Amino acid sequence: MNKLLGFTYVSLLTSPCLALDIIAPGIPGLIEENGKGVYQVLIKEASSRANLVINEHFFPQKRALKLFFDKNYTCIYAYTDLAISRLGQEQIRASFPLGSFKQYIFTAKGTPLISSVKALKGLRVGGILGDTEQDWFKQFKRLNINYNLVPRIEQNVRMLKLGRLDAMVSFMPDAAKWQNQLNYDAANPLFSAYDRLTCHNNTQGRYLIQTLSPQLEQMKQDGSTKRILGDLYLE
Repeated sequence: MNKLLGFTYVSLLTSPCLALDIIAPGIPGLIEENGKGVYQVLIKEASSRANLVINEHFFPQKRALKLFFDKNYTCIYAYTDLAISRLGQEQIRASFPLGSFKQYIFTAKGTPLISSVKALKGLRVGGILGDTEQDWFKQFKRLNINYNLVPRIEQNVRMLKLGRLDAMVSFMPDAAKWQNQLNYDAANPLFSAYDRLTCHNNTQGRYLIQTLSPQLEQMKQDGSTKRILGDLYLE
């Protein structure tokens, strides 16, 4: 093992591989503690094609964001728009999209649809730890929504079924695993965007983005992305 320009090189047989660190914030199905989330599999494939070694560091979402903004690590899965909002466009580099996501208001199966944030006023609404750090949460705060935070989506799904919550705010495909238990207005998301690898604009961050993005784009074109994401793939 040797270091050059701040990078760690690991010798695998006769071919050196560049090792880079990425924060992996827990997102069901997409980023898992066991490393088998579909975004993680996607990045493993892309990094293999690019002869990179990725070292992942898994944390709950709120902790992951703090570590990224404190610059403990160079890169993180997702949160590109938030990073740009907090730090500025010139401070951030982001990859070719890993996938897309859409935000919805979910209710228990068999209950009425809720399609607007204003309609949540006076209701008990479930969210995930870390939501309050997001730019989109500002309107929830402004409207004084009764917003309750838990570590995992499945906890909110369970409370919806038990009648302890009236609604939850989450995303597809994050909530795809439980969609047969939920009601939501699929045609009218609150907003939609792309998930990308998000990096600080430093030597390591620029190198990772410049190296992985062409591989991710090729994987999108050759069908690998759709194959890996499976039911979690959104066009």
